[in-house]
Amino acid sequence: MTTHDMADVLLSVVVNDVLLKFWLFMCLSTVLCWLVEFHQHITYS
Repeated sequence: MTTHDMADVLLSVVVNDVLLKFWLFMCLSTVLCWLVEFHQHITYS
């Protein structure tokens, strides 16, 4: 395994990690927004 291959693997791992965190963050944000709206809907209905 050459240093170029190792760099490629490292890059793909970092990119996957960032994408996973970003995806999780988006999901959590969506759920939080939904919960806030749901809570307000119940409170003010």
